Amino acid sequence: MSRRLQGAFERELVQEASPLGRSQLGMSETVEQIRLVEKSPRGARGSSEQTAQPLRSVRIGERLASGHYPWPLDGLQRAAKKLTWTALEARLVNSPVSYAVRELLTHRQGDYALRNGESRFSVRHRSGDIDIFRKFYAYGYYDLPEEVQARLRSLDRAVNVLDLGANIGFFEVFTRDRLPIGHVVCFEPDPANAAVLERARATNGADWEIVRACASNRAGTVRFNTGHKNFSRIDAGGDADTPALDVFGRIAEADLVKMNIEGSEWEILQDPRLAETSASWIVEYHRIANPTADIHGHVRELFERAGYSVRLAAKVKDNGLLWAWKA
Repeated sequence: MSRRLQGAFERELVQEASPLGRSQLGMSETVEQIRLVEKSPRGARGSSEQTAQPLRSVRIGERLASGHYPWPLDGLQRAAKKLTWTALEARLVNSPVSYAVRELLTHRQGDYALRNGESRFSVRHRSGDIDIFRKFYAYGYYDLPEEVQARLRSLDRAVNVLDLGANIGFFEVFTRDRLPIGHVVCFEPDPANAAVLERARATNGADWEIVRACASNRAGTVRFNTGHKNFSRIDAGGDADTPALDVFGRIAEADLVKMNIEGSEWEILQDPRLAETSASWIVEYHRIANPTADIHGHVRELFERAGYSVRLAAKVKDNGLLWAWKA
């Protein structure tokens, strides 16, 4: 399809979504006029200690989502919000029309490349995969702090990456477009997620090592709740016996570690061997299986006790995202 038709389709989505947004939110500019690659000014939202800087366009979705409408308009609000977000997301990829059609009308899996990147990724539409896509490319949650960038540059070689809870491979794609990447190890125990991850590896011609096991601080077998996409996790009532591996040997070989394992992170973070590690970390931590009521203070304490400097990327009531590094 021609670029002119693609642009017309995008404008049609915007025009359908924007009247409610403009009338309720007082916006003078349309989605078409907002550049998704532009970052919001530092300090525009959140505290100065947080690293996440969402794209300027995300304000539209946030304002629309926070609006209060009379109950007869609930359906219209949901439709307008979905159309607006789909238009914003579609503009990030190289095939916006295909993305929009699949996200609005189907649950199909789609393969895409970013407009401002070379790597490719796969998503299962109308699922939690889209929320993860936003975390990486709209909200800026995974943007590397300057201190972490400087530490990785000082290696003067390719960066070895360990992804604990790799899901469908967004961290691999994200870092591949931003850093000189060496060996990549991905832990992903959910069979459906691992299949999408393997597809991303193939479409990128990458040689990521995919380990279909749970990340832990000890080896063994655990019950795992499969089939829940980004919410699959270790659970005593799970449906599958799944191998768990002690990952500290892998951590020792890594320069950059990402961990998002739905509550199982606490056993790893409370292990005294954390003090012996030197990798830079990005950790999404959860209230699930939390050892204390103050999860935000506790995760900071654990890393600082191990000799790390820390900085929040994002924080809500039941989870948060934190960067940690050593000087």
